[in-house]
Amino acid sequence: MLSNRRHSAILVCLVALPCLAQTYEPVPVIQLSPEESAQARRLATGLREAQDRSIAAEDARKSFGQAYQAAHPDVPNLQFTSDLRHAFSYLPSARDGVRKMNLIELSPEESAKLSAIEHESSAALEAFQVARSAWQDFKNNLIAHHTPVSLPATQNTASNFRQITDPNLWAFGPAFSPDFRFAVPASRPY
Repeated sequence: MLSNRRHSAILVCLVALPCLAQTYEPVPVIQLSPEESAQARRLATGLREAQDRSIAAEDARKSFGQAYQAAHPDVPNLQFTSDLRHAFSYLPSARDGVRKMNLIELSPEESAKLSAIEHESSAALEAFQVARSAWQDFKNNLIAHHTPVSLPATQNTASNFRQITDPNLWAFGPAFSPDFRFAVPASRPY
C-alpha cells in the first residue's frame, strides 16, 4: 500500500512538472512618448470624472424619485411625464378595457428641481459618452501606431470612422501602467 502511494505521488509530481516548467513568452509592450503619456493621463482622468458625474446625476434622479414616492405612499410606482410637470401611476385594469391612472401635478419648485436634475443627467451622460469615445479612439490609435502590421489583425473602427488595423493580441485593448508610460495587451492571461 505504501508503495502504491509512493508511485501515485511520483506520478502526480511528474504530471505536474510540465506545468511548473512552462516557458513564458515575452509580452509585447508599448512605451508611450511623454506626449502620449500625458494625453492618456488626461483622457483617463476625464473619463473617470465624466463617469463619476454621470453616476452622481443618476443617483440624484433616483433619490428625487424615491423621495417623491415616499411623500405619496398612496400612489405606488410613480413615474414622471416628459414635460416634468406631473407624476402618475397606473391604476389596476378596469373591466371596460380603458387604462386609467392617478395623476399628481408637481409644484413649480418640484418641477424646477426635477428639470434641473434631468438636465444634469442628460448633460452628464453626453459628457461620459464623449469621454468614452475619445478614450477608445486614443487606445485604438495608440495600438495602430505602435504595433507591426505583419501580425494577424482584425478591424476596429474609431468613432471618426477610420479603419484601424488592430492585431488580435491587442483585441481587448491595452492595459496601462499607473504612470501611463507603458502599455501591454489586456488580452493576455494574468
